[in-house]
Amino acid sequence: MITLQENEKIVAEAHRHWFVIAIQGFYLFLFAVLPFVVITWLIIVFPLTRSLATAEQNGVLFVVIFFLGAWLYLFWLAFVISWTNYYLDVLIVTNKRIIDIEQFGLFSRDQASLPIKNVQDIKVKVVGLIPELLKFGNLDIQTAGEAKEFEIRDLRDPEKVKNIINKAYFDQTKN
Repeated sequence: MITLQENEKIVAEAHRHWFVIAIQGFYLFLFAVLPFVVITWLIIVFPLTRSLATAEQNGVLFVVIFFLGAWLYLFWLAFVISWTNYYLDVLIVTNKRIIDIEQFGLFSRDQASLPIKNVQDIKVKVVGLIPELLKFGNLDIQTAGEAKEFEIRDLRDPEKVKNIINKAYFDQTKN
């Protein structure tokens, strides 16, 4: 995925927090189950739909089962894409640079890197009760180069990553 430069070593890898994919999965699950809830409600409230659901000669039941299966398949596919994006998003800190790899969909990836010596300021943003309790947040890195700001969202333990980057920065500038 990445090619290291001469005398470059990986110091740390950081991924997004598990809570992010859990929330996305929860919402996808709610939308996936919605037609089952509506159909159950229709069968309970309107007796005519019960007779349609049991009428095998006109094929309504088979059509409904087919579309419910397709509906579940689409949401399963959406979850797999979300999980792939979550799993392949990574921040790599080496002794010479910071590499941010972001996955977009199944076939698109963005890779950006900046030299450690160009880091001017690092800010950790943890907003909300749940991120504070679970220790995840955003990491903003100000640089002296062309790219003004590097933002890594929903990072697991951003304070620890900040300390690792600071240590790598001081080791780089000391040499």
